Amino acid sequence: LNSQHAPFELVSRIMKFVDYRLEKMSNISFDATLISKTLQTELYVNQRNAFLVQLPIFSLAQAVYPDVFADLCACLSKDVFEKFESVYLLGSWAKGMVMTLSGTFTYSEPEATALSIEGTAWFEEASLYVDGMLHNSSLATKTFGETFLLSGEDLVRCLIHSPGCTRMFLEYARDFVANLTREKADPFIRDTQMKAGEKACLSNLHYQELYQDPRKKLENIHTASWVRGEALPPLSSEQEEAGLLAGRHTRRASFFGGVTRNSGKQQEAGSWLMRRQESFGSANENLRIQASVLSSEADREFGLRKLIEAVMETTSEAASKTDDHPEASCETSASLGGFFEEDQTLASRIVSAIPELDKRYGPYILFDQEAERGRAESSCISLLALLGKHFDIFTSPQPARQKLLQRQWQELLEIVEWISPTQEQVHGVLVLLAIRGIVKAKAVTRQIPKPHRRPERAITFL
Repeated sequence: LNSQHAPFELVSRIMKFVDYRLEKMSNISFDATLISKTLQTELYVNQRNAFLVQLPIFSLAQAVYPDVFADLCACLSKDVFEKFESVYLLGSWAKGMVMTLSGTFTYSEPEATALSIEGTAWFEEASLYVDGMLHNSSLATKTFGETFLLSGEDLVRCLIHSPGCTRMFLEYARDFVANLTREKADPFIRDTQMKAGEKACLSNLHYQELYQDPRKKLENIHTASWVRGEALPPLSSEQEEAGLLAGRHTRRASFFGGVTRNSGKQQEAGSWLMRRQESFGSANENLRIQASVLSSEADREFGLRKLIEAVMETTSEAASKTDDHPEASCETSASLGGFFEEDQTLASRIVSAIPELDKRYGPYILFDQEAERGRAESSCISLLALLGKHFDIFTSPQPARQKLLQRQWQELLEIVEWISPTQEQVHGVLVLLAIRGIVKAKAVTRQIPKPHRRPERAITFL
């Protein structure tokens, strides 16, 4: 270096980096050709599995496809960085998923406070499933640091000989990307990617078959009792997360992967699957504990029949006093305003009358089908608004330029009058509209016998 007239500052940095690398190297170099490829792979698994199992899908791969998991451990490429060196930069092409092994790093996102990260963490998992992805953050070292890199090409090479594992990752990747796209603001920030990965893994067919959530077993669901307050509902996702972070799992360890350093040795906080199974134990216990309330609440009905009777009887009385034309229909709608305003909105009446639409403990919430719950609620509102001739409620979600015309509204009223539905028929249709979206959840259909898994048969079975 001196003969090349290198600057003293550069020589100093190089020597420090060499010293760090020499500390990590053994005095006697290991000749990998002396052992078989199988033994080499087992050695890689022993050295690297504690890092990789912190990610949900790789933890599941270890449990279901250990041979593929071993290949994944073997194909990780290791990089060493000096102090204040960039691991990747905002706006650069993502080469793959990065995992930090040792050292202290600085992670920064646009318009957010930079985070100091120690130990194991993983970044840019989305780059494994998205082509041409740009980094939406920056990662740099504060000390000498080491990382693993897993590229999408390496992942494909490991999966290519296992059709089962390939199907598992394809399903996971599809759900993972779908979960990201639902976050319109910042879909590729790290927090969003971590949540999307866990959610996609929980909904994966392999996970559901091996580790079914006891809270989502049909025999354990007691919607009416939960809504009434007669029994304790299952743990919410927030409560579950708090449980995972309690005890020996600190918030930092759980958020950044669960592996810390102590006296130069890796201390494993448990794989992602292990932490999930611990939370299931709490959920099972919670399902067994029942809390009684006042006996007067035990026999309380939800009032769907009364709501239907009130709507149809009020409509019949109002119709007898009006002419059969659009203006009279609007007057009828206005005359019903006071009835619906008793509980402020028709939506609140329907949610109170149909426990499956409950926003706290309903099955749509339990099976992560919030969008379907909204569609079911909207369908029920539209039906009652049509029966009650409430034009304003029926058209309230519609944009001004696409709002239903009075002529079309009148045609709908004529169809209802021609059908002349009974209260029992209306009750049946409301129940159908309220529960039909539940069978779209994979966790529901998997518990239904195969002959009944078609949507119309699944509804009848439920």
